Amino acid sequence: QNAGIGNLLAPQLTVNPALLPPYHSGEQEGPYNKRAAAQGGHFLLDKNLVRIPGQTSFEPCDLLSAEGLFIHVKRKTSSATMSHVVAQALVSTQLLCSDATARDLLDQALLAYSPPLPTLQRMRDHCASFAARPTGTVEVVIIGSWRQQPDITQLPLLTRINLNNWRRQMPCESAIVLVGT
Repeated sequence: QNAGIGNLLAPQLTVNPALLPPYHSGEQEGPYNKRAAAQGGHFLLDKNLVRIPGQTSFEPCDLLSAEGLFIHVKRKTSSATMSHVVAQALVSTQLLCSDATARDLLDQALLAYSPPLPTLQRMRDHCASFAARPTGTVEVVIIGSWRQQPDITQLPLLTRINLNNWRRQMPCESAIVLVGT
């Protein structure tokens, strides 16, 4: 079963993509997200909660790329902590798919960055697409120190099972990204 889960996840796995900076040993998520936003020109939405009246607030993602990548970043830790990012990615995607207010509030958060009009229009198109067939991709990015190259088999089995279940439940394109030192 160990190899089976890894084989199921392998086609959706990217390691150390150019759009994200390398991880610095011991770095926390917040500083990493700020560096990634500055380097890649991503919208930094970490801790930028969308508050839907009468409902619990949610974080759409940590980073939002101009290419429509909704990036959820979590530092490689225990399975219990890793399950949080998987749940967050699923819930925020479902809210963006089902709630026009959530999409409007995300649009307001993007406007606060005063992006160039073509970038803003692309982002608005990706966000609006959640109402029908999402054109954006939701990524779970796991940052951390790895033995040599980042590898899915270095994650706890329960984390790999959660990632596999998350991918099957996602209503849009999704991917797993590993970033290491």
